[in-house]
Amino acid sequence: MNMAASSSTTMPPSIPVIFSTKTPYQLPPQKFMIPASWRRFQLSQLINTALALPRVVPFDFLIRGVLLGGSLSEVSNGEVSLSRASSHDTGTCE
Repeated sequence: MNMAASSSTTMPPSIPVIFSTKTPYQLPPQKFMIPASWRRFQLSQLINTALALPRVVPFDFLIRGVLLGGSLSEVSNGEVSLSRASSHDTGTCE
C-alpha cells in the first residue's frame, strides 16, 4: 500500500450518535459514528436496515427537542443524542 496515497485520503467527519425512542423500534443503547453530512433520510435508512424492517418506516429525529431539518453537522456541537419517532407516530418522543 502506498503510504503517501493513504495519508492524502481524508475521511468525512463523523459524530458520535446515541439513538433513543419511545416507539417499538429500539436499537441497542450504544454510540454510532455517523457521518456529519447525514440528514433525516440517511438516518432513517440506517434504522430501517439495522432493524431489518419488512417495510420501510420513515422516521423523524429530534436533537435536544428540536426536529432535525438539516444535516447533523448543522445542529451538532460534538456528541448527539437523537430521539426518533415514526413519522406516523406523533408526540411520543422527548
